[in-house]
Amino acid sequence: MLTKTQALMASGLSVGLFFGVLMRHYRVCMVAAVSNMLLIRHHRYMVTIIAAALIAILGTQLLEITGTVAIATTNYRDGTLDWLGVIYGGLIFGVGASLAGGDAARTVVRAGEGNITGIVALVIFMLAGYMTQYGWLEPMRLWVTAHTAIQLEGGDAGLAPLLGISKWIPMLLICSILLAYIVAVWKQHGEVKLLVVGMLLGAVVVPAWYLSGVVTLDEFAPDSKPASLTVVGALSRIGSTVLMKGTPEASIPIFFVIGLFVASLFHSLITRHIPIVKFTVGVVLPAAIGYWLLDVTGAVIGYVGGLIVIHAIDKHWDPVDLNLRSMLTTIVGAAMMGIGGTISYGCNIGQGISGLSTLSLESVMAVISIFFGVWLGMLLLTKLET
Repeated sequence: MLTKTQALMASGLSVGLFFGVLMRHYRVCMVAAVSNMLLIRHHRYMVTIIAAALIAILGTQLLEITGTVAIATTNYRDGTLDWLGVIYGGLIFGVGASLAGGDAARTVVRAGEGNITGIVALVIFMLAGYMTQYGWLEPMRLWVTAHTAIQLEGGDAGLAPLLGISKWIPMLLICSILLAYIVAVWKQHGEVKLLVVGMLLGAVVVPAWYLSGVVTLDEFAPDSKPASLTVVGALSRIGSTVLMKGTPEASIPIFFVIGLFVASLFHSLITRHIPIVKFTVGVVLPAAIGYWLLDVTGAVIGYVGGLIVIHAIDKHWDPVDLNLRSMLTTIVGAAMMGIGGTISYGCNIGQGISGLSTLSLESVMAVISIFFGVWLGMLLLTKLET
C-alpha cells in the first residue's frame, strides 16, 4: 500500500512524464500557437491548444456534475474574485512568454532538453515566482488584491453558480464554441496527429483532479483541496525550498514539473543519441560536485558547464545559444512570466488548462489576458527586431 507521499509522487511523475514526452516530441507551445495564428494565419497548433481545453473542460465538468470530485472547492473557484490581478498578471505573463520564447511548460521542457537559454529562463522564472509569492513582492501583491478583489456572495467563482443556471449549460456552450472553431479551420489547417495530441494533453488533467481530489485527499486536513496541473505555483514552492533549505510539501503539481523536466531530458538523450555514460560523466557528475561545493548554485553551474563541454565534443547535441541580446530578452521575459503567472494565480497550464476546466470566471479572464499578452509580446519583439 502506497503512502500519501508515494501516491502523490507516482501520480505527478506519471502525468508529467506523459505530458512532457508529448510536448517535447510534437513541440507544442501556446506562444507558437498564437504567433502562427496571428502572423502567418496558420491554426494547426491552435487546434491542439483548443482540443486540450475542450477535453479538459468536458472531463472536469463531468467529474463535478456526477459528484465524483468536489471541483467547487478548488482555489480557482473560491469566493474571492481578484479581477485586476488575473487581468494584469495574465498580460504580464503573456508578454513575458513571448519574450522568453515559450510558455511555462515549454520553458521546463527546453531546460530539460539541455538548452542553455532554457535553463537560464527556468531559473529566472522560478526565482521571480518565488519573489512574488513569498518574497519582497508579496506585500505589494497582497495589498493590490486586498484593495481591488471582490468578495462573491455565493462564495463560488464558477460560471454556473454566478449566473444561477445549470452546470450543463456553460459546459455545453463553451465546448460547442471550441468544437466549432476546430471544425471551421480543420479543412485548411487540421492535422489528425496534432488534434489527438491536444486531446491527450487535455485528458491528463482529468485523472489529476481525481487523484488529488479522491485518492490522495486528506479528509482530516482543513486546507486539503483537489489540485491539478500547474507550473508557476510548483516552481515558486520549489524556489522557496531551494532558497530556504526546507522540504517542500509533496503535491501533484511539484512532481508534475519534475516529470516534465525528466521526460524532456531522456527524450533528448534518446533522439540525439547521447550515451548515458557521456551524459553522466559530462553533466551529472559536475552538477553533483557543484552541489557538494556550493549547494544548488554550484549544481546549476556544474550542469550548465557540463552541457557546454558536451557541446564542444559532440556536435550532435547543440544546447548552446549564447547570443547576448537573445539572452537578455529571455531573462526579462522569464522574470515577467514568474511575476505575472503568480499574480494571475496560474500560467497557461495552471489557469489555461486546469483553471479553465473548472469553468471559473477568474480563469476565463486570466486565459483571455494571457492570449492578449502573448500578442502584445509578439508586437514588442517585432519592434525590437526592426
